[in-house]
Amino acid sequence: MANHADNAQVKSQAKGSTGKKVAIAVVAILGVIVVYCALLVGRVLQAKKHLTQAVSIVQSANIGSDMTSDLSALTGKTAQLQQETKAARSQTDGIVWRIGTVIPYFGDDLSAARTAVTALDTVSNDVIPAVSDSLTNLQKNSAAGNTLDISRCHRLRMRS
Repeated sequence: MANHADNAQVKSQAKGSTGKKVAIAVVAILGVIVVYCALLVGRVLQAKKHLTQAVSIVQSANIGSDMTSDLSALTGKTAQLQQETKAARSQTDGIVWRIGTVIPYFGDDLSAARTAVTALDTVSNDVIPAVSDSLTNLQKNSAAGNTLDISRCHRLRMRS
């Protein structure tokens, strides 16, 4: 009889110990999720801050539909713009953001934001300087009396 009571006590201790292990595992998993969410929210807020700065830099240049006259205003601010888009891009790179892109419901939004930030960074680092250099060269050629014959371009376009 005493042996049967000892077995029952060992079984109840084993059940209690298993319950504690499960509770500890659940708390640990929840802790990891909370820390991850805090890291992700921090990165999202930092990326938003840098993108907001980039937008204000572009808006302060007052670029209208006639970019040739206003591009010089943005060219002077290109370094600032590049700095902000680079900082935003660095926030959207890394394992924290990549994991976030597979989370249901939020993943597509994070992926789209990352794509947009990458495109803006490419524009600020590659497109704006190239367009600015091209416009500068065209203006120098115009000032020197050189002309650009676009009639051939028009004829090529008409053939297509």
